[in-house]
Amino acid sequence: VKNVVHEVDPARGGAVLRSISLQNPSALAAMDGKLYASADNKIVEIDVPSGKVSREIAGGLEAVPAGLAAGPDGRFYWSDQKSNVVHILDKDGKPAGIIGKPGGLTACSAEVRAAMGGYGEECQDMPAVSGPYDPLKLQNPAGLVVSPDGHLWVTENGRWKPKRLSAYD
Repeated sequence: VKNVVHEVDPARGGAVLRSISLQNPSALAAMDGKLYASADNKIVEIDVPSGKVSREIAGGLEAVPAGLAAGPDGRFYWSDQKSNVVHILDKDGKPAGIIGKPGGLTACSAEVRAAMGGYGEECQDMPAVSGPYDPLKLQNPAGLVVSPDGHLWVTENGRWKPKRLSAYD
């Protein structure tokens, strides 16, 4: 089913309790009883009782968010697999910085594998990109969550060796 977010009951085997209509949803986040979604290159707040969008937090995003998180300080984070960074937005949806360096990792390169002690691998489905390894670059940042201590945790989707789960404060 497209253009819908389902509320399900895990205690009843995942039974759908209701569906919320939302154009092109890609990620969800929750904080302090509020539900947030990325939809149609926007980040919106959903009024849970009514199932309606109550406000647009940010619009005109450069890419479709692969992940979304809301922090206790009111900031929002969205993962951008187009530029391989995580964008930070303030509570009003204004840009407040990025995590990572645009461009992604150098991948599928014998030079990089040698410099990393043999980590990395040949990639049959993508060309080798040479250059030095930069640990500040992300590769397909995806899942995001803010832990109770305020750290943002980032997963990287489809990353070759070494696999990485990063935390930022």
